[in-house]
Amino acid sequence: MENGSIFHEGSEYVKLDMLKSAMEEIKRLKHEYEYIVSENQKLRKRSDIDPLTQVYRRSAAIERINDLLKGRFKQCALIVLDLDNFKYINDTFGHVYGDTVITAAAEYMRSEIGNRGIIGRFGGDEFFIFIPGTDTGTAMNAANNIIKQIIEFGKHTHSRFPLACSCGVAVSDTPTKYGTLFSMADKALYSAKQNGKSHAELFVPEMSSIEGACITYIDQDEINDNPSGEIVSLAIEMASKAATTDDSVHLLLAKIQDNFDIDRIKILAVDIVKDMISVVYDCNSNKSPTGRIKNTVGYYLHTDLIKFRDALPDRRTIRMEQIDDSIYSEKFRREFRDNDSLRHLYYLSKSVDGNYSICYFESSDPSKCWSDDDCRVISELASIAMVYADRVHRISQRELSLQHMLNTDKLTGFYTLGHFFEQSGLIRKLAFENNMHCYVLAANPHNMAVFNQIYSYDKGDMLLKAFALAFENSEFKQFSITAHEMGRFYMLIRSSADITTIEGYVANVIKSFINRFQPQYPDFKFSFSLGAAEVFQNDILLHMMDKAKLNSRIIE
Repeated sequence: MENGSIFHEGSEYVKLDMLKSAMEEIKRLKHEYEYIVSENQKLRKRSDIDPLTQVYRRSAAIERINDLLKGRFKQCALIVLDLDNFKYINDTFGHVYGDTVITAAAEYMRSEIGNRGIIGRFGGDEFFIFIPGTDTGTAMNAANNIIKQIIEFGKHTHSRFPLACSCGVAVSDTPTKYGTLFSMADKALYSAKQNGKSHAELFVPEMSSIEGACITYIDQDEINDNPSGEIVSLAIEMASKAATTDDSVHLLLAKIQDNFDIDRIKILAVDIVKDMISVVYDCNSNKSPTGRIKNTVGYYLHTDLIKFRDALPDRRTIRMEQIDDSIYSEKFRREFRDNDSLRHLYYLSKSVDGNYSICYFESSDPSKCWSDDDCRVISELASIAMVYADRVHRISQRELSLQHMLNTDKLTGFYTLGHFFEQSGLIRKLAFENNMHCYVLAANPHNMAVFNQIYSYDKGDMLLKAFALAFENSEFKQFSITAHEMGRFYMLIRSSADITTIEGYVANVIKSFINRFQPQYPDFKFSFSLGAAEVFQNDILLHMMDKAKLNSRIIE
């Protein structure tokens, strides 16, 4: 039997480490499945709650009321509420204050009702409260107390038409249906409105002949009286039924794009310690969706990342025009601010460790202006998408190992050219923050194909490894990154020294290498090209690498 193997029925050998790895993968997948199920349950619960008032949405409240009406209790009451003069106050003082009024009214309802009943929002300034097991006196007292608190709150507006509240109350002591109870309460509300507003009226049989109605759309259960709420509910349902976590994120982001005229959405993970932004998702409606992006990172000034985190509210979408971008560096402004052709929204989710995630929304319509309601719904959908994205973004140890393999050249251990570009931002950022210079150098050994023909490819690979090792041991290691691709080496260095000193130091490393190996391979003449260029803050690195090659000189 082989070492590290177990004998399996059928004369097959299975390595113990492979079996252990498979069991760990099964355990990981089980935990991930349980996590997603748990999050789906939380998201479904969230879809039942109106985000502004934190009371139940209409459909969710009615569903719960119907469940309670199947139970056994002697009496129940339904209170239907409507804020008086709300439209005037909303138009006069603005939608932000209007939202404050609605939120305060809902808080007064919660304070009065507590856990005794179910509070729902029809939409706008219209609410309803179901109280099981209660009598007429208790229901009327609750309605009057709420009216009193809302009128007291409205005194602060000093409005020509002060804020108040009207209520219709229906009480039943026999088994009934929600529709019947609502119809009675709505007629009572209509009567209260006709009789001077600002008070509660109890339904009495004489009101049955009232033909008017205050809330006309409620019986049409399939009609969407709260479009934003339905968008969120539908999106959650779609995401929860997706086959994979990635699919859930894509469906949610696509829903945002379709409903709010957004061309591109990115989910970004910000690491304050490393001053690094990683692109987790990048979905562009004008092209095929890019989807999840791995190993796409950028480095930014620490002050930019801190200022951006502190300037944005947590878990609320805002327009870029609401942010003062003059406090950021030119690079940050160039990548994140609006311009003549693009408009942006940002949703930020902060974590306790100081790091944060950004949902970045971009429209190519320069005249685009999202409303406050748009931003509120986008916030809901973004928060859900980021729950899923956060789970996907957590990288296992195995994934880290695979990433390292993809990011490094197998022969030399240096970065691949793609990862070199990604990590270059860190060197450049540190150079700028510390008032240092930043240089890119290009070194190219000549005629390696000839060397391989004379001494073999194995010897050629050995030489390239030795050349890489010479730079690994250099004094610039902690201040530089190096890449190797197709026999060509690149180094990005931050230093206080001038470019002549840096280039001279690297030239000496190359000369030492030649002096060491030339005697061992007398049939081959060693020579290198070496060039350098200074990289300034707003330079494009690829252009400066080409400039370094143009500045090359021969070292023998």
